Amino acid sequence: MRVIFHNTADAAPVDDSQDAPAEDDDPEGELRTRDEDLDELRASLSSVKEDVTAMTARISGELEDARRTIGSHERQLACAQDLYKFSSEQSKLIADYWQGQAAMKDQNIAFFNQKLAD
Repeated sequence: MRVIFHNTADAAPVDDSQDAPAEDDDPEGELRTRDEDLDELRASLSSVKEDVTAMTARISGELEDARRTIGSHERQLACAQDLYKFSSEQSKLIADYWQGQAAMKDQNIAFFNQKLAD
């Protein structure tokens, strides 16, 4: 007997057992069919589990590779920042040195001009 419920508040269950084939005709055949269906479902579940396990392993490997790449890029960035800072400091020191040299030469020129003027 098959009972169908409609999705309305005032609907009562409808019995359509007279339209359906009798399920009690071959109980062993029905059991075999259900066993086969169960075996197919188990095989399908096993296949899905294997696929998910393989996908998880692949994604985990990709994630680990990405982490290593990010770590490498972070180290490269730190080195580049240190190099930029060092280069900026060296440029300032060089500029200060040559500015001092130019100031000394200007003082020498002024001194010799003063001496010549006297």
